[in-house]
Amino acid sequence: MQASPHPFVPGGWRRPPGFTTGPRVSSIDPPSSRITGGGAATITGFNFGGTPTVLFGALVATSVVVVDANTITCVVPVATKAEIVDITVTQGSQSGVGIDIFTYFDAFISKVTPYFGPVAGGTTVVLEGSDFPAVVTTLLFNGVTATSIVRIDSGRISCVTPAKADGDAGFVDIVLT
Repeated sequence: MQASPHPFVPGGWRRPPGFTTGPRVSSIDPPSSRITGGGAATITGFNFGGTPTVLFGALVATSVVVVDANTITCVVPVATKAEIVDITVTQGSQSGVGIDIFTYFDAFISKVTPYFGPVAGGTTVVLEGSDFPAVVTTLLFNGVTATSIVRIDSGRISCVTPAKADGDAGFVDIVLT
């Protein structure tokens, strides 16, 4: 019986005929986008080529361009909800997946003015951020609904704060739906 050749010497192991290495996804920049999509994204990895399909979760990216074997650019597709998704690059029958490497986010609040008020509530505040929906159905301060909600524009909302349920001074979570 003849011994198998050593894999680390000339004449060692070889890939079988027809064996190819598919695409591999390492990262994406930027790693997040608003659910409105539309921005440019750059995917890095290796073994990119041909005319790949790029998926953000189950959503198909557009304007996909293979820049080189390690870089793909594309346009982020529109999502229906905020979530963390995989990025999949498919070339023919082979796919590479970056698991949970991209985050879609919805409207977000970046500033509250004034940023404090009495625990009894009743303070008119302006929330600043981006992508506020045209119709704000609920605005919660630690789970308690605010009143007099007015959407000023896509980046500002005013409301009157509710009383803090536990009556203790401190920070509150604000949730917009």
